[in-house]
Amino acid sequence: MFIKSTRGKGIFGEGINQKRARDVLPILVQRVQDQQTIKFSELTETLELQGNFYNLLMGDVCRHISTTLAELEQREN
Repeated sequence: MFIKSTRGKGIFGEGINQKRARDVLPILVQRVQDQQTIKFSELTETLELQGNFYNLLMGDVCRHISTTLAELEQREN
């Protein structure tokens, strides 16, 4: 299966990893509130994705989140 990368385009698109980013964001927020860390492998398990391939995609998912947070921060300033 080939998944086209949409690196760093934010979470509000229709790409598969953008959709995953929307699923991951509340998990990350909860972990921050609980002052706990999380590994990519835990995120893939939570999303019920299997295989090491998905661990690699979590970097792309997190880039979408990072881009969105940076854009929101710029709007605030």
